[in-house]
Amino acid sequence: MGRYLNAAEVERLSELIQVSLTLRQATEASLPDDFEAARTALLNGQPDFVRALRLDAVAGYVLLKDIQGNPAVLLRAEMPRVIYRQGLLSLRYLGVSLLSLGSLFGLVIWLLWHRLMCNLTERDRMEQALFQEERFRKVFEGAPIGMAIANIHSGQIVKVNHALCEMLDYTSAELETKTLQEITHSDDWKQNSHLCEKLISGAIASYQSEKRYLKQNQQTLWVNSTATLIHDPQGNACYILGMFENVTERKQTEAILRQSEAQYRHQAEQLSSALAELQQTQAQLVQSEKMSSLGQLVAGIAHEVNNPVNFISGNLAHVDNLTQDLLNLVRLYQERYPQPSAEIMAKIEAADLDFLNEDLPKLFSSMKVGSERIRQLISSLCNFSRLNEADIKAVDLHEGINSTLLLLQSRLQATEVRPAIQVVKDYENLPLVECYAKQLNQVFMNILLNAIEAIDRKWGAEQESGKAKEPPYIWIQTWLKGDRVGVQISDNGTGFSEQVKTRIFDPFFTTKAIGEGTGLGLSVSYQIVVGNHQGQLQCSSILGQGAEFTIQVPLERQLPQCRTGIATRL
Repeated sequence: MGRYLNAAEVERLSELIQVSLTLRQATEASLPDDFEAARTALLNGQPDFVRALRLDAVAGYVLLKDIQGNPAVLLRAEMPRVIYRQGLLSLRYLGVSLLSLGSLFGLVIWLLWHRLMCNLTERDRMEQALFQEERFRKVFEGAPIGMAIANIHSGQIVKVNHALCEMLDYTSAELETKTLQEITHSDDWKQNSHLCEKLISGAIASYQSEKRYLKQNQQTLWVNSTATLIHDPQGNACYILGMFENVTERKQTEAILRQSEAQYRHQAEQLSSALAELQQTQAQLVQSEKMSSLGQLVAGIAHEVNNPVNFISGNLAHVDNLTQDLLNLVRLYQERYPQPSAEIMAKIEAADLDFLNEDLPKLFSSMKVGSERIRQLISSLCNFSRLNEADIKAVDLHEGINSTLLLLQSRLQATEVRPAIQVVKDYENLPLVECYAKQLNQVFMNILLNAIEAIDRKWGAEQESGKAKEPPYIWIQTWLKGDRVGVQISDNGTGFSEQVKTRIFDPFFTTKAIGEGTGLGLSVSYQIVVGNHQGQLQCSSILGQGAEFTIQVPLERQLPQCRTGIATRL
């Protein structure tokens, strides 16, 4: 403002309006009293300030500000008192004119300043963009991983770096003629299509995926790719930036590790299976040895007992005949000599001759029954053990079942918690069956023992609960169907669930309490029927209602030799 309101301009304005004008800097430290009073009043917000200078003159003051709004110039207009009002109006007009002129000048200055600032900002932005573009170019070209820029809509590659060219064995010119789809394995192209759609729509900023890419010779590479977007200055997505890391070696190592892990797992499973098989074989051998030892013991005892029993049984008839002769002789003496001497009468009374005459024949008859019972028991023991029959032999299955029942007779009798178990035999007329008799007898023994124990458990539980009890029974049925014979053993014991049924023939599986069973009985039975006789052993049950086991074996079949009595698998 000082450039335009110099002394000459002030003088020209004074002449123009016929008013004495005086300008002073508003920031001067020391001002005349009138200017000091005017500055104080105007700075306090008063729009103008008028005061008498002399008796014949009055002065008006106005404060002019620069374009920043800061006080700049104090203007004083001096005029005679007679024209005070006219001068005041002129002064105000001058103030408005100067203010308008100052505002116009300030606006011009602001426009020039704003244009200068905009030019500087644009220059800085261009310099920053050039700097960032150069830095991106250096990072893009020097990156150790493959990088590519592709069109967001067509996938056409527009720029690649050296690392990607080396990775795929292409030149940059060759790659820039292809699309991203053309260098991606066809099976993997649509793998992340939904992620690509989210990326383009702005739902996600980037995504990663592992898929196969094709080299120039069509060999495949496993690549960990990262995709993000490049935006134009207006913020619109225009390109896809892809970053590619070759992970083929890692993938191959992972595949080798997975293969090794699978091999080790398979070997571990084989070892576990072999261990379980060895344990089962060991248990079967132990069980076989137990049965063999038991058979030898039974056979030895039977032989030792059979000889004296045969002696006793064979002599009982002679003793009975001799006793009858003696009794007949005594009766004849009594008839011929009805009045014996006192000494003879004393002996007759002491010996209770009448009782002997009546009871002695009964005694011999009981002894005959007992000796015959012993002979039958020994015969059943020998029949059950059959140690001298390691080979296949044609036998009567009914005989084996009956022998087993005879050995279990004490278990079938009444106990404190239940009545005697009724055994119902429904036998069909069967021919002789070629089999390992000892082994099948062992199967009958295992199944019948399980049936008796199931009935005992059920009656024990029902006695505690007070439920009505069904009479216990075991039903044994045999039949002939084609070239196979069947034996079905049913009971009304506790039965078992479907879950137990799936494991009923597994080695060491038992539903009994610890110490009450080994879990080998039915497993060994299954091996005997299925493994040694090429037959079938099936079971069915309803929990709480009983169980049913069905044995089927061929009538005439050449079976493999099995001298241990139990099928084994090594």
